[in-house]
Amino acid sequence: MPHRRSVGFIETLALVAARPVVALSSLEILAEAEAEAGWPVLAVVDARRGEVFQQRFGPDGAEGPPVVGRPEGVAPGPGDSQPVVVGGDGADRYPEWYGAELRPGREPSAAVMVTLAGQRPAVPGHLVAPVYLRDPDVHINVTTRHTPR
Repeated sequence: MPHRRSVGFIETLALVAARPVVALSSLEILAEAEAEAGWPVLAVVDARRGEVFQQRFGPDGAEGPPVVGRPEGVAPGPGDSQPVVVGGDGADRYPEWYGAELRPGREPSAAVMVTLAGQRPAVPGHLVAPVYLRDPDVHINVTTRHTPR
């Protein structure tokens, strides 16, 4: 998931170059790369801290919002009615939860990103915003002391 600084950099480039941008997520890019094996696709990215970012996609796009959580809480269960192709480093890291239709070793592809970008509408750079699925790993702890004068 993009960081605010990354999006700020893209906003600046778009402004300086007077060009629009296309917003894509790594989960979308990963899902599109896996689509050759059929739909639906579950894109899973290792989020560290024992969690994954995950989103399900079908032939018409996302089938719900991206989620973050522990694999045992967000992975498809045995009661899911439809087989799903799973790809991404999150699935590689937790094969015990994602092993059924796992396609190991897949990462978002620049070639797929370019193809997807050509199919999506471009927007002015200042309209692009990062999507945060959880709080940052680092928190700044600042305390202000008031001193008597």
